[in-house]
Amino acid sequence: MAKENAGRRDEWGTPKELFKTLDREFGFVLDVAANRHNRKCARYFGPDHPVAANRDGLAAPWAPHTCWLNPPFSDLAPWLSKAWRESKKGATVVALVPGDTSTRWWAEHAMRAQEIRFLIGSRVEFIPPPDIKASSNTGPTTLLVYRPMLKRTRPITVYWSWWDDVAGLDRQREPDRTPARERLHRSTC
Repeated sequence: MAKENAGRRDEWGTPKELFKTLDREFGFVLDVAANRHNRKCARYFGPDHPVAANRDGLAAPWAPHTCWLNPPFSDLAPWLSKAWRESKKGATVVALVPGDTSTRWWAEHAMRAQEIRFLIGSRVEFIPPPDIKASSNTGPTTLLVYRPMLKRTRPITVYWSWWDDVAGLDRQREPDRTPARERLHRSTC
């Protein structure tokens, strides 16, 4: 059973608490790598979409929308390359990816993002497809934020204790909206 489930890792969805927190910040319009069971936006691209033109997220245009991307972890490079290209056309893309800085895809694609958020404080527990029993995430997870910008710079790196912001949703308080650079500076002073 574990081996069978491992082959379907690309179908696991984003936890609603994490997405809800990010959606409040970014206001997502389009989920670009989903299916009808794990989509996070009303508009999505995925293999089971009823409209044929919306079945291939890599072929469809994303710009000028604000896009959520939980790409297939088995083949990240084409999705992150597309995120970067679409940001140059006006899209904002937030991608949830493994936090593995030792890989080729990281060196080639993650460093093109304007912001890298290392998620700390709690592992992201992805949602399995309906017919699979849950198991936990064993690795670190990172957000890459690709924004439309005229001039490309080095990415801003942030260590985000995302679970604190999720807990804030339960308490009906606003998450800390202090710019990441100021939060990081405050924590080191």
